[in-house]
Amino acid sequence: MKIARLFSFKRVISLLLVLGTLFSFSVTAVPASALYEDWVMIVQNDTKWTGAANTYGTGTLRATGCGIFSLVNAVGYLTGNAMNVNEVAAWAYSIGAYNKGGADGTYRYELYPYVEAKYGEKYGFTVNCNGTQGWWANVKSSVLINHLNSGGVAVAHVPGHFIAIVDYNASTKKYHVLDSYPTNSRQSYPGDVWLTESHLTTVSAMTVDWFCLLSEAQTNKVKAPTIASESVVAHNANLAVSWGAVANATSYNYKAEVFRGETSATTGTVIASGTTTGTSFNVPAQASGKYIKVTVTAVGPENTAAASKTVMLGPWIGSYPTNVEYIPVADINGSVTASSSSIWTAAKGTSFGMTWWRAFLCSPNADGTYTVNTIYENGVEKSVSVSGNQVLWVIHSGYENYSYAAKIVTGDKLTFVGAYLDNATIRGSGYVLVNGGIAIGPESLTIKDTSIAYKDSFVKGSFSGVTKDSFVTMFNESAEFIVVKDASGNELKSGVMTTGCTVSLVVNSEVRESYTVVITGDISCDGQVTTTDLLEVRRAVSHKSTLTGVYAAAADADGSDSISTTDFAIIRKLVSNKG
Repeated sequence: MKIARLFSFKRVISLLLVLGTLFSFSVTAVPASALYEDWVMIVQNDTKWTGAANTYGTGTLRATGCGIFSLVNAVGYLTGNAMNVNEVAAWAYSIGAYNKGGADGTYRYELYPYVEAKYGEKYGFTVNCNGTQGWWANVKSSVLINHLNSGGVAVAHVPGHFIAIVDYNASTKKYHVLDSYPTNSRQSYPGDVWLTESHLTTVSAMTVDWFCLLSEAQTNKVKAPTIASESVVAHNANLAVSWGAVANATSYNYKAEVFRGETSATTGTVIASGTTTGTSFNVPAQASGKYIKVTVTAVGPENTAAASKTVMLGPWIGSYPTNVEYIPVADINGSVTASSSSIWTAAKGTSFGMTWWRAFLCSPNADGTYTVNTIYENGVEKSVSVSGNQVLWVIHSGYENYSYAAKIVTGDKLTFVGAYLDNATIRGSGYVLVNGGIAIGPESLTIKDTSIAYKDSFVKGSFSGVTKDSFVTMFNESAEFIVVKDASGNELKSGVMTTGCTVSLVVNSEVRESYTVVITGDISCDGQVTTTDLLEVRRAVSHKSTLTGVYAAAADADGSDSISTTDFAIIRKLVSNKG
């Protein structure tokens, strides 16, 4: 499902309508590109619709194609999918529904009842022509009004012409009309207009005497499940994995793999797998390994959708280290060249060769701290020998937290929070306290992912469905310094981000910065952009409701500090891309 994005603002439309009453325009006065940004309303009166390539029978699309154009425009506005005008015209002509026996246009009863079977699945719509119940006629019909209010559109007939009706405002009793060939007699300039109920029932050339309804097609597709589990599991402890039920899913395939090497490793050992109609499974305890990758695939009638989560294996249950590698000394010996890692290691009689690393050689103290004895600067070719119970803490110059290490000087006492020595390997929580409590950490929260940006007191972007863990990776700072809370102020350990959450930079229990999260289009604050949000925007655009605070920020999709049809169209597109 894709969405039409209206580019015109109400003031532009109003100005054009005023000008239309003052001057006599040619029918090509307002090109579609001036009104639409992504999906473009097709203008029938463009001269490109003349010539042999656009002639069916003895009539050209420009002269007789209003029934074809109204269908294409209605579908385009509804779904954002651009039907091929000539393809539709050729098919309609072939079944005797267009220019049959001459150049007299579209035969409504021979075209619209059969459009869904031909193009509905391809372009994502359904058609209701009321079948044997009798054709709908009056624009005041509650059938039409209720349909428009529910997000549907219609193709309508007026004397000698077809138009598309795509929305309704109950307070003004105006209909949003797309007329591919506006004329003075219909008073439909510039083609994309809001017309009154009176206009569509009393203006002779614009009195609706027939309509059929178009709706977006329903889908049976499944979405990826949201996996819930602990982010850390101790060695020799079972891991419970669960997920929320996925709409339309008939079963779930699950798999758990244990990885013995670094997070860049591509091969793991499968330790649990199967298929279930439930929403959980258990991963057996592991005596060794670095992390477990859990994958759950929702299986539906039309597709499958998978999600994965990484669960770290470690002895310390809490905030497991981020961007910290655990590398046995035997594997280092100058051979490690990863440009985005730090190393904590211990050794007995071994050495580490360095050029682009800053290294801290530390000795253990009785209180569990380590005193910095020697600092080896980045860029100096050096082989550092490690002996006894010394610890060498090394940071590559390409590591994202490299600059933090500049705060450490010789003589400082370091606490590796949660760290312990295990078979010549330091394992720990991933951050360092200096001299009894000064955390090595960032001063500000900076954005890495260009899909989000700061605006006022908000962090805003189009990232519906993004999990808390994925959201944290959108920043340059390590996850141990980023705290995310839900709208109620409770720390969010897992799950999907929603509008109203907060993200804070916390170093050594000090909140240094805090922002409210706004997901573009997520007005209902459930982490998704759905038709519920779309209807809220439409209500705001039609002045049926007023949005404030985070709700207004979420609805302001184009960043203009106001809510307009442009925002409605953008959020329509976000809804459609979920399909």
